[in-house]
Amino acid sequence: MATQGCLLGAMPQARQAAEQAMQAAVLSGTEPRAALEQQQEALAGPIKDYNQSVAG
Repeated sequence: MATQGCLLGAMPQARQAAEQAMQAAVLSGTEPRAALEQQQEALAGPIKDYNQSVAG
């Protein structure tokens, strides 16, 4: 793979969360909206932490 995409902030966690949501929807039969909302809640903390770390 030539690139892993953006590695700044919470992007690696966001990418992984999106993948997990898609897998939950396809493989586990979780309602897509519910799967995305669960991952959104899980990412709130890392995003907030990153935003605070770069606030100037």
